[in-house]
Amino acid sequence: MNIKKLCGFTLAFCLAGLQESTAFAETKTINSEYKVLIHGITLAKIKFRTEVNGDNYKVSGQVRSSALADIVGKSRGETTVVGKIGANALQPKRYSMSYTSGDEKRAFDVEFDKNGAVQKTTMTPKAKSPPSDWVGLKSKDLMAVIDPISSLTFPSNASPCSRTVSIFDGETRADLKLSPKGSRRFKTKGFKGQVIACNVRFIPVGGYRSKHDSVVYLKNSTKMEVWFGKNELLDAYFPVFAKIPTKIGDVRVWATKLGS
Repeated sequence: MNIKKLCGFTLAFCLAGLQESTAFAETKTINSEYKVLIHGITLAKIKFRTEVNGDNYKVSGQVRSSALADIVGKSRGETTVVGKIGANALQPKRYSMSYTSGDEKRAFDVEFDKNGAVQKTTMTPKAKSPPSDWVGLKSKDLMAVIDPISSLTFPSNASPCSRTVSIFDGETRADLKLSPKGSRRFKTKGFKGQVIACNVRFIPVGGYRSKHDSVVYLKNSTKMEVWFGKNELLDAYFPVFAKIPTKIGDVRVWATKLGS
């Protein structure tokens, strides 16, 4: 799995770091960490810095492949999102991500309006002529969407497992359809308690290759899942664990630290 796909599936976890913010009267800064593994081997580590001031939020994240993974190809990624905390959902204003994977370098920047419609998107370098199996984006695909970082933090007035999340990462538009899978116990530094498990179906919409092995595999998979813990102070659900099936095994994302 290349660094772009890794970022796309894991950066949504960063807002779990908000759990220690008790008030929004002043800026609160929280640092959180995650580990990405396959077959028990660490592929990458992710660090996030989350800042909240009033109803404004900013999240900065870094992804670094492990020393072992660097033998195959060094990967580095950075991302930032800024936006507003709405009554029923997070409302991103601007999302950016850049990454290097071996010799490949790419960057994405997306601007949203208050209703979640994409106002502007840039990609560097610009996309080449699309392959024959490329599924293009339509105007309607970029309405009422959210960035990968803000996409999986929900207010607690409804179960996180009974909804569909529409995500746009600057190139690919996809839906994540969540459904209930029961409850689990979860413990890590800064959090301990009961969590809600959800099945996740990956539904590509536009901006992807229809015959790409990874896309086909994820589209047909019924084994993707994500676990949500409840933040009593913020009255919201946030992700603490995810399992992402791939052709070479399940990628698992664990929260190793949630808090300051």
